[in-house]
Amino acid sequence: MPAKSEQQFKFMKGVAGGSIKAPGLSPEKADEFTAGQSPKGLPHKVKKHKKPHSFGSPMGMKGMK
Repeated sequence: MPAKSEQQFKFMKGVAGGSIKAPGLSPEKADEFTAGQSPKGLPHKVKKHKKPHSFGSPMGMKGMK
């Protein structure tokens, strides 16, 4: 699984190198994220997606026919 942003790439390289400790993420797994990948061309940060609006019921707007 490749890194999606420059920040994620740098973080994974730090974990793989041992300078950053991340619970639940081994250096070997972090190395898989950056294997064969360059940070060039990656966006600096990935924007969060907005959640879609809910109108109160799972079927859409109430009272509409």
